[in-house]
Amino acid sequence: MKLLLDTHVLMWWLAAPERLSSDALSALSSGRALVWSVASTWELAIKVALGRLELSSPLPQFISKVVKDERLEILPIHQTHALAVADLPKHHRDPFDRILIAQALVEKLHVVSSDRTLERYGVHLIW
Repeated sequence: MKLLLDTHVLMWWLAAPERLSSDALSALSSGRALVWSVASTWELAIKVALGRLELSSPLPQFISKVVKDERLEILPIHQTHALAVADLPKHHRDPFDRILIAQALVEKLHVVSSDRTLERYGVHLIW
């Protein structure tokens, strides 16, 4: 099963792995395919632009290096993902979480996240 990484999971994995649960760390090092959504790149871009996040290098280089080093599979946002958001219950207002949930459901991905609310959508959560 492929694992879709919530934005904070990748950032913690790189900078503060002690913040990850033992189950999350185990899943990340299990050899299973790791998936990075373009939505998470978009979220990071907004945080960088607002000055809420500082990276070790400019965002394009940072993402490119992490994708290569960690062998992440990039998941674009497809029309089916965007349309699936309309059918989601209103457990979450965050648009980035909602698109990640839709992607996980459409693509049948497990999600690595500390956000337990995601379980309410019926996604398989690893934390």
